[in-house]
Amino acid sequence: MAEYFAAHPININLDFVITTGHMSGHHLNESAWMDQRPAIMQNAKAAIVCEHFGAIEWKDNFKTGKPVYEPTGKYEPMWTMVNSSGPSTQLHELYLDALEGTPETLRMAMVSPQIVNGVKSQWYGAGGSSTLGYSNIPTIGIIPQPDYLWAEMVDGGWSKLDVPMAVTQINVILRLIESLNNKFMAGKL
Repeated sequence: MAEYFAAHPININLDFVITTGHMSGHHLNESAWMDQRPAIMQNAKAAIVCEHFGAIEWKDNFKTGKPVYEPTGKYEPMWTMVNSSGPSTQLHELYLDALEGTPETLRMAMVSPQIVNGVKSQWYGAGGSSTLGYSNIPTIGIIPQPDYLWAEMVDGGWSKLDVPMAVTQINVILRLIESLNNKFMAGKL
């Protein structure tokens, strides 16, 4: 994505944060990165959190009586969370527009609100995604959720990755960012 925008400049500033996330033991995760850069958080107009792109869905199959972990032939749905800040509605709509023209195999599911600590919340997530999700910054999190983040596989998990689908999902984000740029240039962001 950074290479794309280097070749196709836009008017908004982009910060790309690539980390090992909450699996790092707080050494290299989004929350620590954001804590060290409060000015970015104060000036941010929107945040897009993306994880696990290109994930092929694998499930436990119990046909033989014992679980066999195998691909289902589908892709993991793109679980999508939008925080409850007022401007997030516009971000949500731009995201839905960015999905136009994608293949039907690309599944997206909007996550309904739940009660967190006695408060109705529209956000799920861990680490930095939850930090942004609970903020006033318009945030959208697109996080396909495999059943197991850790699974011992002979090929190291590469059979769970579909690169063409990851490219399709990245293209959705590129269209979303271009739409945000257009809204910014029109004075609507």
